[in-house]
Amino acid sequence: MAGDNEPEKHGLFRLHPHGYNPSDCDVDIVAFHGLSGDAFKTWTDKDGHLWLRDSLPEHIPNARIMTFGYDSALKNSTSRMTVFDFAQDLLTRLVMERQDPLERERPIIFLCHSLGGIVAKQALILAHIRHKFYGTIVKSTTGIAFFGTPHRGSKIASTGRILSRIVNAASLSRTIRSDLLKTLEISSQSLDQISQLSSQILSGISIISFYEQKPLGSTGSLIVEQFSAILGFPNERAIPINSDHRGISRCSPRHPNRYLPVWSSLKEMVEKSLLESRREYDEFMDRLFCVDYKTAQLRPRQPHRGTCDWIFRNPTFRAWINSRQSAVLLLSAPPGFGKTVLTRHVMEQVLAGEQMYSDGTCINLGVSFFCSYNDQISTSEQTVLRSLLHQLLQLHPRAQRVVCNGLLERNLFSLTYNFTPDKLWVAIREVLSMNDMANTFVCIDAIEELNAEDCRRIVAGFNDIVKDLNKGSNSKHRIRVFFSSRPSAQYGVNYPSMRILSMNRQHTEADIRNYLSDSIAEFCRTNAAFAAAMANRGSTSIVEKMTKRAGGMFLWATVAWEHFCHGLFWNEDVLEQRLLDLESTPPGINPLYNKLLDNIDPSHRKDMWAFFAMLAVAKRPLDEAELSELLPVMVSYRDELTSPCEVRPFPNLLDIVEKHCRDLITVHDDGTILFSHLSFKEYLLQTWATDRPEILEKAKVSITKACLAYIKYWDSLATDTQDENQGSTPQLSGYAVYHHLSHLASLSSDHPLWITYAEMADSSYFASDKHYVRN
Repeated sequence: MAGDNEPEKHGLFRLHPHGYNPSDCDVDIVAFHGLSGDAFKTWTDKDGHLWLRDSLPEHIPNARIMTFGYDSALKNSTSRMTVFDFAQDLLTRLVMERQDPLERERPIIFLCHSLGGIVAKQALILAHIRHKFYGTIVKSTTGIAFFGTPHRGSKIASTGRILSRIVNAASLSRTIRSDLLKTLEISSQSLDQISQLSSQILSGISIISFYEQKPLGSTGSLIVEQFSAILGFPNERAIPINSDHRGISRCSPRHPNRYLPVWSSLKEMVEKSLLESRREYDEFMDRLFCVDYKTAQLRPRQPHRGTCDWIFRNPTFRAWINSRQSAVLLLSAPPGFGKTVLTRHVMEQVLAGEQMYSDGTCINLGVSFFCSYNDQISTSEQTVLRSLLHQLLQLHPRAQRVVCNGLLERNLFSLTYNFTPDKLWVAIREVLSMNDMANTFVCIDAIEELNAEDCRRIVAGFNDIVKDLNKGSNSKHRIRVFFSSRPSAQYGVNYPSMRILSMNRQHTEADIRNYLSDSIAEFCRTNAAFAAAMANRGSTSIVEKMTKRAGGMFLWATVAWEHFCHGLFWNEDVLEQRLLDLESTPPGINPLYNKLLDNIDPSHRKDMWAFFAMLAVAKRPLDEAELSELLPVMVSYRDELTSPCEVRPFPNLLDIVEKHCRDLITVHDDGTILFSHLSFKEYLLQTWATDRPEILEKAKVSITKACLAYIKYWDSLATDTQDENQGSTPQLSGYAVYHHLSHLASLSSDHPLWITYAEMADSSYFASDKHYVRN
């Protein structure tokens, strides 16, 4: 028995780094010795140089390096542990050492000397069989380096077993362990079984087999011959080392050239492991990405200078942001109060690293999703969660391994990713619980745009995550979850711990005055006639009248002002008349929309209704080229459309529309055209449903008709290689492929376009995804 002061030799010991942080390491390297070996001495030369600790970190700095010791002594041992027991002990200790989420899926590379290679193979077999307990180990193992491992036994071991029988027969108090020597006999049944069971596992990882070139001591023979040390797998590199069976595992700095193959090949193995992981994770990130959330984040307009900063002084906001634990805040406001613009402003302040906490701590890790600016057909609980998770993994790439493996599932034929909401919630919870994500800001705007059940699940899910983070080891996390929504009494009832900041006119009136004052001053600088008309009046009365009429609605103020300043001729009488017209408009955004539409030339209204209707029924924002192809379908006298070639796109569509309704639409940086505010779309849909249902119905039919025609046309191009126009792709093809079914679903089941669709059932389109251009 070892003395009380002797260091432990059996177990799993970390050699590097001395001070350990899970986020600092990319790979785990685990070494185990061979027969009668030692966790430390096996890897140490006669000068005391333990290369795993003293040299290897210079070549592979981002590795956690450990050595595993087990009782494989031949002499003076009472242990009856077998190779199976060694393997299970190793797996148990590895799982215990890899408890942090960043550690569980980290690549593992084994360095095995002699019998250690047999233990490694047995461990992988056991991990594969007992996947529930050790599955992450076998899944994470990316490489093994064998140093003189007797895969097929050894002649020396066979001779040794005879000697062990003689010693055991003498009934000495300390025996030589013949059971371990028997394991190494040529054609040993145990070796054959381990080799057969491990072959499929080993075929999928990188293998380096170092084999000795010098005999050990006076035996005159190699302890492990080349035929035994090499597996013969296609994925194996066999490298000779000019040393004996003991020296092969002792990379001494005194012989740099002799051991150069060891350094370089191990470094290459690690780099390949990380590169393959990187490719796998890049593919995973591509699969996880589902909607263009980045463009949606930029679609809300930037706040006017000097506005929106009131929220950072608001007591409810300050109490939420300065909470010592994770917390949730809901920004609640009626339509038109500017909550989406305010949400973008808060989000950008976070990403810019602006000081938020009263103790000086900054939050600069932020993820967001703007529901009202994303593709309406695909915005769901799953879409929101996938988009948020995608951003979280971009912020914390080391977590990609954990999440990727957690979502990866094996079915009967292949591996696939499970992106169901339940799985995504587990992944988001796991990432947010990591120490490096302790100050993350999560923002979801306009959650009321989701269907009721998806909205409920998202609000409940993040409230549950925050509640769990505030317990136990994550209680020091300061996750901030920020929702914005139209008012609902259910929030306060269902989530009493969630803070609610309800916007009202007191919050926004100062910003409205600021906006109007700056806008009037700017217009005076650019329009001399308006400046002259204002000379004897001053801006204060106009600002106060418009602010009062706005009733706290920033949208009302911006739309009203943009309409107010469109006149060509200005004097004091015109100015007064415009103010009277404004004051005659009833409060609220819908009366203002009525007034703006009444101002459209009656001869243009039919065309404008068609344009607005196409924007309203589209499943995602459209650009000018797409609208210029769609709009002719709606205003055409044709009842049928068989090919996009029949469409004559409208030129300069954007210039025409901006001239006649620039107060009501917005052109974004990506070229897409949207309504100036969601409330205008809601106003139109409500008005048409009540007064002009035929407008909405015609728009639905026209866009569906166009989608089916584009699909048939593109299918004919794909199948007719002789078509001289094959290289040309109609602008709307991608939209048609992705959204035709949802448009069909909006029509009655007996509509003739369903028959048209059924007749396309035998088209090669339905057996191919080659049509996909843009969704």
